[in-house]
Parts: sequence; C-alpha cells; structure tokens
Amino acid sequence: MVVNACFYSQLAEWHARYCPERRAGATIVLINDGSSSNEERLGAVGDVCLALERYRCNDATLIVAGDNMFESGLGALCDLRRCRAASVLGVHRFASLEEVRKRLGVVTIAEDQRALTFEEKPERPQSTLAATPSTS
Repeated sequence: MVVNACFYSQLAEWHARYCPERRAGATIVLINDGSSSNEERLGAVGDVCLALERYRCNDATLIVAGDNMFESGLGALCDLRRCRAASVLGVHRFASLEEVRKRLGVVTIAEDQRALTFEEKPERPQSTLAATPSTS
C-alpha cells in the first residue's frame, strides 16, 4: 500500500494494530512515497512504479486501486493473464459516454481484445469502456 508522508504515521499505527501477520496468504506492506503535498505526488502510475522497484517484482503482479469494489472474485482476470502470458487490464463498460467523460481512464480495444488507446479522463471519450482505478 503506497501512502503519502502526511498520513504515513497514522497508517503505520493502523498497520501495526490490524495487520501484524499474513492473512489469507498475503501481506500488507506500507510504502511511504515521501510526498507531503499535491504537487509532490507521484500519481497512480508513479506509485505503482515505486512499489515494483522497491520490491523488485519480477513475477506476475496484481495491481488494484484501493477505492475499487468488486462484485465477484478476481480469479477470471488472473486466469486470463496466465492464459495470454501478457498484461491484462480490467475495464468496465458504462451505459453512456457521459458517465465516463472527465471522470475515468477510457480504453478502446481491438477485435482481438488488445488495448488500442488509453486516455485519462477525456473531454470527448471514444468509448464507454473505462479502467476504474483512474476515478477521482
């Protein structure tokens, strides 16, 4: 879990109290990104890069934004990644372009399901498919 310097000590206290050991085969690790203002933030991609570099992740890695909620398990997404032996991006199809406009990272895909474009919070979205971790 990548956190900013402003709230790191509070989250470290929470972590010490509620996450002292591995649960369900996973460990929660806190990473202080060193930022103390909006101008210093690394952003979502920067935070992911920081975590991957810090822990030298060479294996398959599942990256999930902390503000996402799932109605079903992530097993199918993990299975697809193994089957394709490639990176996989989970997206959601929204009902209208207005729902994604200026709010979400919009994705267009090819017939073979490869991502063709990804545009962060576009004014004029080209698709109703959105990668929900980019919500604000």
